[in-house]
Amino acid sequence: MKQIKNIRNKSKRVLTMLITLGLLITSIPVMNVFAADTIEKGTLTLSVDKTIADQGEIITATLSIKNIKNFAGYQANIKFDPTVLKPVIPFGADLLPYQNLTAVEPGTLLANTKFSPVDIVFHDLDIGILSFGRSYLQLPSYRNSGSIETTGSIAEIKFRVLRSIPTEIYFKNTNILPNGFLGTALFNYNAEQTTYYDIIQPGIILSGSSSTPKVITPGPTSTPVVVTVPEDINGDRAVNMADVVLIAGSFNATSTSPNYNKKCDINNDGTVNMADVVRLSLKFNYTY
Repeated sequence: MKQIKNIRNKSKRVLTMLITLGLLITSIPVMNVFAADTIEKGTLTLSVDKTIADQGEIITATLSIKNIKNFAGYQANIKFDPTVLKPVIPFGADLLPYQNLTAVEPGTLLANTKFSPVDIVFHDLDIGILSFGRSYLQLPSYRNSGSIETTGSIAEIKFRVLRSIPTEIYFKNTNILPNGFLGTALFNYNAEQTTYYDIIQPGIILSGSSSTPKVITPGPTSTPVVVTVPEDINGDRAVNMADVVLIAGSFNATSTSPNYNKKCDINNDGTVNMADVVRLSLKFNYTY
């Protein structure tokens, strides 16, 4: 009987401990349980250092990101009025006008030479479109580095004011980026397009008053179509940075490597390397 009584007492103590533990768990606020799973929505911002300027002055536009998870590359189309603004780039102590293949000034991100950043540009200055992008080529090394970039500037563009009249600088959709968000595309270190971000861009500038930024939430991308040119690796009917980052995902891979992607081996020599990047660059911004 004494042994049975001891067993009952132990059972009561265990039951009491379990009930107490259960009460402690249920008393924890639900918001704390899920807080670790909450991911803050990222932003891509186009900002200017001044919204009021006289003829001949320089306005600097900066592209920056915030909280873009696993960021590794981008492409953007920026529209401006070429009768009001002229993009210029520093050359020594001077500022020279952009040409159609002038690379924009880099930002603080995508600047680590260890991961081989590459720029691809193709502007149309006559109609006022800047189309440019940058990506790391050594994506596997970047992914495994533990130094992933998520927040900072990615590009800078200086504009000389030709006429001080109200105007805008903004992201613009074109057929060059059929799967882009309002003329923008961000990519992660897995060569995948990132879609979880808002766009912030200036409102009207040079109007004599301060500008109110516009916040835009992009919609879903369209469905890719069948590839008909080898440089269009992802089959979206445009050769753009989306294809460059796919090459980056297999860069330096040979036909026997686990990360080899035959579609990225554009010249079919059994290796994904700069020869394929160069061939793609010859058709950059080609659409069909």
